[in-house]
Amino acid sequence: MKNKWDVIFRIVFGIILVAMAVLLGITGYRYNNMSIALNKISNQLSYLEDTSKVIESNVDNLEAELSSILQEDASMIEDYSVRVTGCDFANGTYDVLITVVPREYTDTTETSIYFGTTEYRLALNRYAYQGTASLPIDTSYDGNMTILIADGNKKNTEVVHSYVGFQTMASDILSGSTIAMPEYADGVLSISDDVTVNLDGNGLYEFGTLCYVVEADDQILYVQDLLEEDAQDLEDVDGETEATGEPEKNGETDEKLQENEQNPETASIEDLALSYSHDSIWGVSKEYVVSAEKEVTPGAKIRVLLVSGTAEGYRFEYDLFNGVLKDEQEGFVESADYFAPHFTMYDEKGGRWNIK
Repeated sequence: MKNKWDVIFRIVFGIILVAMAVLLGITGYRYNNMSIALNKISNQLSYLEDTSKVIESNVDNLEAELSSILQEDASMIEDYSVRVTGCDFANGTYDVLITVVPREYTDTTETSIYFGTTEYRLALNRYAYQGTASLPIDTSYDGNMTILIADGNKKNTEVVHSYVGFQTMASDILSGSTIAMPEYADGVLSISDDVTVNLDGNGLYEFGTLCYVVEADDQILYVQDLLEEDAQDLEDVDGETEATGEPEKNGETDEKLQENEQNPETASIEDLALSYSHDSIWGVSKEYVVSAEKEVTPGAKIRVLLVSGTAEGYRFEYDLFNGVLKDEQEGFVESADYFAPHFTMYDEKGGRWNIK
């Protein structure tokens, strides 16, 4: 009897185990399917979220474009310009010619422009209103320039945001960077470097010279005409010049610049800036290889700089390095001016303005 119940118990227990196994298998299968379904839902939600962001971005761009179009359509100004005509760096001012073209005007229309709170009246010249102004160099007019158009009792004003002022436009006219420092040994100053130069007239200036200069106690030791290298780089095997947008070399080399390169000790920075042997350019961005060795006595103040000039007599100087040469063992004496970038502009009268 006991064996009979033992057999029955074993059979029932086996049936329970089989049922549990089947149940677990079904549960696992359903869980796996559910997991797959959840992953699909998660992927679909991510896709929808990404799509929503794209749509939102497109809507924002469309709104910005529509806003810009509406502002242009609502603008009372067809065109305007503020052109720099001269600078007085000694007094910190610059002169501009202002031109405003209204979309609609009559014989009785009066037009003025405000730089800050100062009003400058414009006179009708054919189809445009023009006038002049003398403005401070160090003042920004971004969002602070307003055009007023009045006709009888009707007055309309429009704030102009695209004119920032002279100093902002001129701040990056000339800049550069170096990799290596000058070295000194056995009484000889050695320079072997790759110099990155950025020259950009920003619509203000065209340049006829660009030189790398080394000075010792304000006396020029070495001059390298960088635009001469550009001109040579453009010459092909037939001796013709390729039209690549880089500065081209004139037919004749300016004797004064050639003399300054051969005898730098007799030259001055002013001479270099006004010595032309190239067509005027709006700018250049390039890396140049420079190399020089010059005898220098200890205690000399060494200055390495870039010099550029315009046909109108404007000069631009950007300091790459300043240091006092102590001796061969200690090298250069470090100071606040060691690698401080100094950018200085000079007008045609010799007036000076420091940007940095």
